[in-house]
Amino acid sequence: MSWEEVGITTVPCLCGKGYISRTDYMDDWNRYESKYSIECPECSKKYHIITRRSYRKHDGELGEDQYLLENEYPDYVGTSLLDVFPGIVDVFQMPFDEYLIRTYTSDDLKDALAELNTVKAVSRLTGCAASIAYRHKRSFHSAKISVLKAYVERACKKYNEIADNKENRLPIEQKEREERAAYEEEMLKHLIHVPL
Repeated sequence: MSWEEVGITTVPCLCGKGYISRTDYMDDWNRYESKYSIECPECSKKYHIITRRSYRKHDGELGEDQYLLENEYPDYVGTSLLDVFPGIVDVFQMPFDEYLIRTYTSDDLKDALAELNTVKAVSRLTGCAASIAYRHKRSFHSAKISVLKAYVERACKKYNEIADNKENRLPIEQKEREERAAYEEEMLKHLIHVPL
């Protein structure tokens, strides 16, 4: 499989002494990829290109737009959940009951357990219990009430033993969301759209 260049589009750079280019590639399976570059010694020292997903009103689709951002613009340095709890929550890298502890609040798990104690068919589960069943089925290709019930029971019993349980994660996640939103809002003021 090889990628073949299928086109180049250029626009003048900010200083007018060079250009910004988009080179389009296609592979043998008709997959499409674009690469962007600043072909100007002055502008390439000042800016780099970033891509942002955006909603396009004219066709109702999500698309990607390219912008120039100053090289000196600072990276995000605010609150980060990974700084506080470095482990990645991955259903394949931890026991499922521990995954549940990191993904759901204690009340959610208690509600799910109450439902798993009364409902006899996975298809009749609702709310958090249905979400747990869905995640288990998607990850392990099965979802049985008895298995799910055992996992949720274990998760409820050792919930407070796991330091990065969902209840401890929630305030940090919220703070990070707020700080990242403020960072993104400020960064938007410094972006220069590149019409490629």
